[in-house]
Amino acid sequence: MTDVVEADDTQLVQELQAGLTSVLGNGAARDRVGVSESAARTEGALAELGWSSLGAPIEADGPGIAPWDLAPLMTTVGKNLAPGPLAEMLLLPAVFALADADGLALVDGGATPAWAAHVGVVRQATDRIRGEVALVQRPATITGLVVVVEGPEEGDSPCLVARIPYPQSGVSVDEVVSADPTARLCTISIDVAEADVEVLAAGADAARMVQDLRSWRRVLAACEMTGIAERVLADSLDYAQVRHQFGRAIGSFQAVKHILAEMAQKSMSLSALCQLTLHRAPEAGPDERELAALTVYAHACEVVRFVTEGGLQVHGGIGFTEELDLQLFIKRAYALSVTLGGAAETLSEIGSRRLFAREAVC
Repeated sequence: MTDVVEADDTQLVQELQAGLTSVLGNGAARDRVGVSESAARTEGALAELGWSSLGAPIEADGPGIAPWDLAPLMTTVGKNLAPGPLAEMLLLPAVFALADADGLALVDGGATPAWAAHVGVVRQATDRIRGEVALVQRPATITGLVVVVEGPEEGDSPCLVARIPYPQSGVSVDEVVSADPTARLCTISIDVAEADVEVLAAGADAARMVQDLRSWRRVLAACEMTGIAERVLADSLDYAQVRHQFGRAIGSFQAVKHILAEMAQKSMSLSALCQLTLHRAPEAGPDERELAALTVYAHACEVVRFVTEGGLQVHGGIGFTEELDLQLFIKRAYALSVTLGGAAETLSEIGSRRLFAREAVC
């Protein structure tokens, strides 16, 4: 029976992949981002695909598709770019057993200690929930918040996950201009009574669910960065064949060949690591999955910056102009490579965990 369900899920994801490619594969990415009719049409088409409920479990009347099956959709998003918090819309129903994530913004600044210090967190304070978090990805229209509430003291584990309707007294949302046109960012301030929120999880359950949420956010970000790397590599290869200098295509010059070869090697290594991570995810425990997520995210951060910078070298100055989509992929790559802590802090976290694990064994 399990094999039949998995086969059905695979077929459904393949159909979704084809639908998503059809939605995002037409026209230039620069026409689909920001505030435009094309961006609105893209969001409408994603809504018709049921994007915000794809991760909803069967008990919430959803399709019950697991995150490891949904993750490859983010590679398609990375190849084409689309506005909105698409990864969060897939994960919130899957992790917290919601029927739909339409209109929900995820407020979670505690992915890493340095990121929390940079953007802020929401904390439990006696009988209230207070805090301010910057750089929150928001949908076009916010109807509610899913808030990760940290313990009262710095360093405390998440103690609560709350759903808060919006608009509501004690909650403010201030838009932030982003250099990445695919991101709608805002700063959210919260000061509400704990009795006025819907508790999705508390105590140990909250800590476990938040661990799972952050792990999958990293994996989906890595899949999206894989798509960006693959798209930039493909566009750079095409450009190197049509751009001529000194009477020859620039792709015939050895220096350009070396750049493209390194871009291809890095891109393929990231794709392989993402596939391995997703393949092992169903059998992995929470801690093992978290370490794998940290690993693939750290590698993705390094690869996507290397590949996009290589693409800029191949294209030259025109690559960063508004005439080409490359500048959008570069901006998105840089945003994704810092949003959950970045490579340096993530690698430090991996080292600490492996070191402490070794000390525990000894």
